[in-house]
Amino acid sequence: MKNEISGIFFKRADPGRIKLYDTLRGFMMILVIIFHTAFDLYWVFGKDFGFLHIVDAPFVLFLRDFFAVCFIILSGICTNYSRNPLRRGIIIFLFGLIVTLGSALVTPSMTVRYGILSLIGTAMIIVAIMRPFHAQVNSLFGAAVALAAFFATVFVFPIEVSFKHLYFLGFVTPDFVSGDFYPLIPYYFAFLFGHFIGRWLKEKEYDVKYGGLDIKPLSFVGRNSVYFYLLHQPIAYGICWLLFTKLGL
Repeated sequence: MKNEISGIFFKRADPGRIKLYDTLRGFMMILVIIFHTAFDLYWVFGKDFGFLHIVDAPFVLFLRDFFAVCFIILSGICTNYSRNPLRRGIIIFLFGLIVTLGSALVTPSMTVRYGILSLIGTAMIIVAIMRPFHAQVNSLFGAAVALAAFFATVFVFPIEVSFKHLYFLGFVTPDFVSGDFYPLIPYYFAFLFGHFIGRWLKEKEYDVKYGGLDIKPLSFVGRNSVYFYLLHQPIAYGICWLLFTKLGL
């Protein structure tokens, strides 16, 4: 009974999964939880504890962006193992909408407009639709083009424009604000790079040869990273609110 319940709410370890990918995704998810908790403490509740101000440090912000791109690339890699990437992309995109609505209710000034779940969901949908075309493209060539497109746009986008409603593409108005923002340009190209490089790794069977690293606590988080992403902010914010607002600590 216990196994049945865990299978409904959490993904169980599957012999066919590449354990390294789950472990890496879990590690990055833990970093996200730490950063967002520190952000809540410092920016929302005004607590420093003598060190939390480093969430604003350039090096920490660089690491945040670096690991976010790594997470997007890894998500692209894993599309090569999804039985129904279109369905999964729609579900993840809907989870992104839940994050947007939840943030709008709790912290309206920092509403998440097109955060990382919205990006990954959309990217999965596009890759699923374009799969027949991608199948005609050499894996390394596709990866090289996608990587070149990412570096050609990452230092340019987002671009400020006067018209609204195209922020998901990377065109934003001067007053645009979002608590988490990963527009399709440039980040779709990072996802696409992951898709092609993952296909190449699978073709060469490097994923099976070198993908056995399994740090079980991390791989558990990695297998269920969407749930952890959805729940970690409400839990962290709720605990902080209880401690510092209601209890006055």
